[in-house]
Amino acid sequence: MLKAGEIQQFRNHNNEPFVWYLPDNSPPPNNWFSRQHEIDIGDLFVAYYEHLTHWDTKWTDYEKQTFDIPRYRVHYDARMVLGGKVYLWEVDRGTEEIDVQLDPKVDKYIALSHTLPYGAFQVLFTLQKYRRMNFKERVGQFVEMLQEKKRGNQFLFAQHSEVLADPLGQVFGSPLDPTKRINLPL
Repeated sequence: MLKAGEIQQFRNHNNEPFVWYLPDNSPPPNNWFSRQHEIDIGDLFVAYYEHLTHWDTKWTDYEKQTFDIPRYRVHYDARMVLGGKVYLWEVDRGTEEIDVQLDPKVDKYIALSHTLPYGAFQVLFTLQKYRRMNFKERVGQFVEMLQEKKRGNQFLFAQHSEVLADPLGQVFGSPLDPTKRINLPL
């Protein structure tokens, strides 16, 4: 496939594995953190692939115009349709501050949702530990922020590694009851 030009490969140095991509797409970012973010999104695709009816990583031009995306500035990491329901993924690698970046991001999703039919999409956040952060404390702050928004289950959260290990399992938390774990319905 590589020799035929059907796929491309990329890596910054010999000590890292190749990242494979389709020739119509641009190569992965040179920045390690951005590239790892893209790999995390790809890992979610692989985890859900056999159960999906749709997957993409950006709005179409038609959707941008119809939903007025430039106004709302909502840019999901990935979108999937699973069991007839639309899910928008946000992969949080722990590098964004909750009050500075994640809170406004959630507000943008809420604003967009007001213009669409009720339940048009659900946002799934996967969370990861970053450097020396206290992961449990970060999740607690994130849940508290979601609870203040009073959006029910419009936003769910999970540890990224748990989603990859059991994508159809009870790995997602809800701001309604953060101690209980739920699964995505098929």
